[in-house]
Amino acid sequence: MWGGKGCGLPCDFCCSVLTENDVEYEIEAELDGQRVTLHFHPRCHDAWKAGREPPAPRTPEDPHPSVQHATR
Repeated sequence: MWGGKGCGLPCDFCCSVLTENDVEYEIEAELDGQRVTLHFHPRCHDAWKAGREPPAPRTPEDPHPSVQHATR
């Protein structure tokens, strides 16, 4: 596992781009017999390890999740 600045690729959990302003965790794993590198936001890595499902894709009409939480 490696941590550092975002590399510009999408997070393998939430699909949002990991910008250079984001902290990124890079994980090497073996999936279906192939060695792959996975890229995560720290919170997404924690959710992935806990076995949670990724968030549903948002449409342009959907507000950002933090907006939804602020109005509840």
